[in-house]
Amino acid sequence: FIAGPKMKTSSVIVLLLALISSAEEECSDRPSIENELLSRHSNDAEGLEQIGDVLHSLRHYDRALYYHQKVFDIKNDVLSLISVATDLKKLHRYQEALDYLHKAPSAVLQVKDIIFFKASILDCIGQHAEAFKLVWGTKYSDRTIRDKLAVIEYLDHAIAYSKNDIQREKRLLKRDNLISKLTSETGINRHQLVPEFKKFVKSEKAVYDDWENRWGDIYLEMVGELKTWCPKLIAEFHSLQKNNLLERDDECIGTDWERYEVNPAWRLLPDDCSSSPIPTSCSLFKSLVKLSKRVSKLKIIRASFSTIPPHAHIRPHYGVTNGQLKFHLGLDIPGGNCASIRVNDTTANWVQGDVIMIDDSFNHEVWNNCSQRRTVFQVVVVHPDLDMK
Repeated sequence: FIAGPKMKTSSVIVLLLALISSAEEECSDRPSIENELLSRHSNDAEGLEQIGDVLHSLRHYDRALYYHQKVFDIKNDVLSLISVATDLKKLHRYQEALDYLHKAPSAVLQVKDIIFFKASILDCIGQHAEAFKLVWGTKYSDRTIRDKLAVIEYLDHAIAYSKNDIQREKRLLKRDNLISKLTSETGINRHQLVPEFKKFVKSEKAVYDDWENRWGDIYLEMVGELKTWCPKLIAEFHSLQKNNLLERDDECIGTDWERYEVNPAWRLLPDDCSSSPIPTSCSLFKSLVKLSKRVSKLKIIRASFSTIPPHAHIRPHYGVTNGQLKFHLGLDIPGGNCASIRVNDTTANWVQGDVIMIDDSFNHEVWNNCSQRRTVFQVVVVHPDLDMK
């Protein structure tokens, strides 16, 4: 059907390419099929744009960039330019992204969303004060909650690189005023600056060590299940690493952070885990979901492998919502308490084969001061208070 003359509409291209890309581990013909699509629609800007958008949503940023650049060559308009710059940012090619942005008319660069996008790139390359100055000039009433949080984030980063104590104190005062204004307007907890804030969730701790006392033995049972699978998960992670299947995280928070999502939206888990490139974590995830169905207080969202290199630091940041909690099972953890996480005012060390649970809606940062990688298996669950509400 792909080779036939009737395949003309871009919607068909999108559906086919999404299907092929989401199953790329099993489909060695994907490049040739993609080339066939391209040859038939080389001048169809709409079709090429949608292919690029689908590939971007599937996190194939290099291939998305290829198509978005072709669209820009055809249309030479602002939207296609922004698509190219966005792909470049996701690929950590920040200077190239800025260069593309500067091709836009000066009036476009004054649009609020473009200003915040440019600031996010500047922040990624360490120009924190410039990023803050850029967004600070936007009209307060035009800012969304996410925009207001971004302003505070860039100011936080600028504070860390203040030239002297006077500058630091001025910036701290400005930050305190911004947070006070935001919390009074939205009800967001000043210690949990997340865009998806749920007011009725009780966030009593940043790091939990008594989950069974608060939410029942089901959490203790889940931790026991995770620990049982630890040796097999370690072996599976090493297999992912050996086969270059780990994906570089597209956030710019300070280090080459890699991960592999077990159940992402862009890759479905097979019914038979033996056919999966991750049979162990696939089986574990299904087992945890089955376990969670026994009670209303435990709902599994997703799971993933997460690894950072030796002597790495993930700078302070907030999660997305206070409506979830995260379990971390230590896989490859060097001894000596050299791998740690600070969540709010609590610091915890990962231990191989042991589990900690954190609320990442609080400000948190990670250190790996070890001479080896730090790897954990992460399981994200719905916050029990959110489920109860």
